[in-house]
Amino acid sequence: MKNKILILFLLCLIGFPIISADVMTPGFHGISINNYITNINDFSDYVFVSGGGISTSMCPLQIVGKDGNISEHYYKFCGVFVYAVPKNNFNKTKIEEMNSKGNINGEEVKSYLNSIGGKEVITGIATYNQVPDVSPIKEENNYYTISLSQVKTEPDKVDTTKNKLIYVYIIVPIVAILIIAFILIKRRK
Repeated sequence: MKNKILILFLLCLIGFPIISADVMTPGFHGISINNYITNINDFSDYVFVSGGGISTSMCPLQIVGKDGNISEHYYKFCGVFVYAVPKNNFNKTKIEEMNSKGNINGEEVKSYLNSIGGKEVITGIATYNQVPDVSPIKEENNYYTISLSQVKTEPDKVDTTKNKLIYVYIIVPIVAILIIAFILIKRRK
């Protein structure tokens, strides 16, 4: 009997990290993070390819559009990177083939992109974050100004969109407390 309980306990310990991987922390909510390359049009001889570190099934390879938007359709734990690939070396069919296989990890993708003359320009891009429920932040926009000679790890500019309604929840109680204090002071006199 003790052995069965011990085995059940060990199975629960092994399975818990898998089960809780996508569980939201109590008191927090998720916000999306949008990432943009601001000077993408300065590199007309390159195609920009983004991908993630887990696998091409969860973090597919994507071509970054002319708007510079990097982070569309990525799983929150992808750890997205961007490569600049010379247009004459770029093979869209190979990218689609890697995505269709689905089990190719980020290191294999990077190895391929390096082999065709690609240069990593941004690494470790976050596409998701959790903030406390009391936080007014609804969305975060990160802007990267890139260079082919360095790998960016931090955005150059961060803008946040805030929910203005949260300030109502802060101001109304403060006004109510001030009114109550005013009434109490008037009664004592």
